[in-house]
Amino acid sequence: MDTALACFRCGGHGHWAESESCPWLRKAGSTREHMARIESLRMRFLEWQITPHQKQEFIRHENELWRKR
Repeated sequence: MDTALACFRCGGHGHWAESESCPWLRKAGSTREHMARIESLRMRFLEWQITPHQKQEFIRHENELWRKR
């Protein structure tokens, strides 16, 4: 996958990270989806696609969304 044109938040294509169309700006629909997002961030970090700081911030944001009622 060409990561140069991908959203730096979710790794997807067709939108910018801060646009409303980024699915990771909305709360995950299930525990399975929440955990899959975190695993995706871990794998992107291990593949050198994101920095340690980005990984930390993205997971922090994901957990904040998950805790919201």
